Amino acid sequence: MFGKYLLQVRDRHPMVHSITNFVTVNDVANAQLACGAGPCMADNPLEAADMTAIAQALNMNMGNPSGHVLEAMIAAGRRANELGHPVVFDPVAVGTTPYRNFVAENILRQVQVTTIKGNASEMRALMGLGGHTGGVDALDADKPNEDNLSAFTDQLKAFARRHQCVAAVSGPIDIVTDGQRAFAIRNGHPKMEEVTGTGCMLSGLVAAFLGASPDQPLEATAAAVAALGVAGQVAWTNLQPNEGNASYRNRLIDALNLLQADELDARLQCESY
Repeated sequence: MFGKYLLQVRDRHPMVHSITNFVTVNDVANAQLACGAGPCMADNPLEAADMTAIAQALNMNMGNPSGHVLEAMIAAGRRANELGHPVVFDPVAVGTTPYRNFVAENILRQVQVTTIKGNASEMRALMGLGGHTGGVDALDADKPNEDNLSAFTDQLKAFARRHQCVAAVSGPIDIVTDGQRAFAIRNGHPKMEEVTGTGCMLSGLVAAFLGASPDQPLEATAAAVAALGVAGQVAWTNLQPNEGNASYRNRLIDALNLLQADELDARLQCESY
């Protein structure tokens, strides 16, 4: 179902311009390389638009939203819109501080994004369902579960329609929707929460998959989500008894690099809504 989108990344080698969190920039680059994309990172407003012009997709991550980063994101986002390039926005920790709300509002007002990817607390904040105190991590109470999955998906669909984009929530159950159709993906492993940057890696992968398949944003976004989830499961299987979260991080990137299209489809746990 989604394996062909992984093949397209590896066949087309899209270049992705990421304006991302300095805490996780290396992991984002390595995750993109692992799946076959080419990373570049430029957060200076004087070159951000020019770098976006030579890339096939733009990834904007709000992990470190300083003034110059916001300026660079808007300049790059506008250039991507002019060129018709896919744009991913990861609203890290939106809802936790007024400044982060200000940054997210400015980006969404001035840039048409292709996919907004966040954890459950971040997406609830963007949907107007309240802020949170979890910092960059989602609160357990905000995460979709079997009891509220249908209602959460309906709310996310309405949000996607309002912003004319794909909306993706990462968590124990990942939800991806374009406002009409939705996928619930149950791949992944709890150990992923012990590695900082898995969310940033995911937004970088989404941009890579969109850069390779820009005409199918829903499926490309869902395929990236599924690929990281399957890699997380494989990494856990490969972890040795004396290894912890640092080794798991490396095994996660290795699993992405070695993941095959048929394995992705075989391991996929996905339902359509």
